[in-house]
Amino acid sequence: MSSDDIPDELREMWELFADDGRATLDLVESALLTLENDPEQGETVAELYRALHTFKGNACVMGLSKLESLAHKAEDLMGLVRDDGVAFDSAMADILLESLDLFRDLLDVVVENVGDVEDDAVSELRGRLGSMVEAYQNGGTAIPVVVS
Repeated sequence: MSSDDIPDELREMWELFADDGRATLDLVESALLTLENDPEQGETVAELYRALHTFKGNACVMGLSKLESLAHKAEDLMGLVRDDGVAFDSAMADILLESLDLFRDLLDVVVENVGDVEDDAVSELRGRLGSMVEAYQNGGTAIPVVVS
């Protein structure tokens, strides 16, 4: 189904999701750029966490479980910074900026398709985010994963 084949009310809901998603991702970008320059900003960490949480929650409401699962891993990573005192570092910034780019691309795809993406669109990055979360939870530091 494409966005042209759905009732006006449902199309409006998808358009609101897209608009809110873009605004939320702009907040993610702004917070990430601030934290790259000054990783000690606690309020910015909280803003970034809330923005990721909002994006994840909105994906859930729209039934986008694959997109939600990726956002959840990004949120988990920032939760370690917000709640567990893990220091925000360049490896986190890099993978979250990569996530941001993919979120923006996938937002356009899900709105155009009026539905979720395939798992292979998110699985690789979701796995790397999960590995990073595990590394920090176990008291280590992230080892950047190079994708060939």
